[in-house]
Amino acid sequence: MASGTTSFARALDPSRLDHFVVLRRLSLSDLRRHGAELGLRASTFDECLNDGQMSAKVKQDLVEAGRFGLTGTPGFLIGEFVADDTVRVRRKISGAHPFEVFTNALQDLLTELYP
Repeated sequence: MASGTTSFARALDPSRLDHFVVLRRLSLSDLRRHGAELGLRASTFDECLNDGQMSAKVKQDLVEAGRFGLTGTPGFLIGEFVADDTVRVRRKISGAHPFEVFTNALQDLLTELYP
């Protein structure tokens, strides 16, 4: 298995999915605790939380995700490049799922595109 695939599979480990599922219920102290659990440098993480510089970027990402019908995390879009160098979304996967859901979606799309 390629290292990228291994990292992806590790990221989908069910023991780590609570970071996605409970996002709306996180307080600042929860965020700091999760940051520490993930090995983030506390001072840098606090600075990022408090300075608001990323707020506009987060809001922009929320708007863009909404255009694709994504309403939570994690959310994945699978698509194909089209002639004008844009991507046409062909599959949407919302929520945390086993690795097989992703491989099946990719295989189904490849079968559809290249019968």
